[in-house]
Amino acid sequence: HNSTWGTVCGRSWDINAGNVVCRVLNCGTARSVTTAVSYGEATGNILLDGVRCNGTEPALDQCPANPWRLNNCTHREYAGVSCSGPVPIRLVNGNNMCSGRVEVYHKSTWGTVCGRSWDINAGNVICRVLNCGTARSVTTAASYGEATGNIWLDGVKCNGTEPALDQCPASPWGLNNCTHGECAGVSCSGRIRNLAQKHCLTD
Repeated sequence: HNSTWGTVCGRSWDINAGNVVCRVLNCGTARSVTTAVSYGEATGNILLDGVRCNGTEPALDQCPANPWRLNNCTHREYAGVSCSGPVPIRLVNGNNMCSGRVEVYHKSTWGTVCGRSWDINAGNVICRVLNCGTARSVTTAASYGEATGNIWLDGVKCNGTEPALDQCPASPWGLNNCTHGECAGVSCSGRIRNLAQKHCLTD
């Protein structure tokens, strides 16, 4: 804030606030939150106190809180969070690593995405996440072969700018009215090399 890094007081910090932070960082969902310097003390400004998120806010500064820098906190009451990490994605049965059936990893299992609402915007999100350029085309009818197991996502409606597929509006995980003959797929323009990539740090 104002060109200075600072901390957040942990007194009202909860899992809802943690979910906002994890989502903004493209790090999945909050596994746990801490309120008592579990990640070490810091020096400098305590910038936020009284943070009260409902979990749906697009950024932490959209949550109700005390005015900036107004706090009754100590350097032993920092907010912290451990996120689940980005949702892994892969493309299966394509001609190369940048084309194929879309699969996502959830609850320790790979599963597919329903193609009913699948479009070029969603394809662009996939290609960007995989560092595969942009979507040349998308498929909605198991063009890359049917799969077995879970259909993890249905009703995916991306605008194309999301940093990850799980940031697009969709039905709850595992809730679908789809068959294995309707798997989503994508063909991307190709691998983009030498891009610096940002990663989450997870336990």
